[in-house]
Amino acid sequence: MTLVSRNDYDLSNINLINFHSIIRTEGEKIVGLEFCVNHRLLPPIISHDCLYCDGLMKPRFQARYKFGVRFGCNKCEKVINISQDTWFFNSKLDIEKNLLLIYLWTMKIPANKVGPAVGLNKNTITDWFNFIRDVRRFI
Repeated sequence: MTLVSRNDYDLSNINLINFHSIIRTEGEKIVGLEFCVNHRLLPPIISHDCLYCDGLMKPRFQARYKFGVRFGCNKCEKVINISQDTWFFNSKLDIEKNLLLIYLWTMKIPANKVGPAVGLNKNTITDWFNFIRDVRRFI
């Protein structure tokens, strides 16, 4: 997989239309994944030492995986989600909806307007916006 450089995404003049084109899903969700890796929201997709043994964790790409990739050990066969220890780890939403909700929150769009556009109910949106606000306090 080839990742684009961080400079390929100019975030200075972003709006909803060009933001959506940056995070859209293509094939195995690689576009949103590239965005997250390039902006350090997810770890680099490179082989690294296994956390459980002395084996090597290699990226495994499959469309059925939530983010399109997981790391698997060639020795003990343990599998680690790429989102482990990140904002996205316990999320049931795909990467694009996660990013879209963060973007809409930063734009101060009310939850009742966001719900229909994203396909989630107002209570879910409110919970997400509260979570984003709480996390933002620590940044």
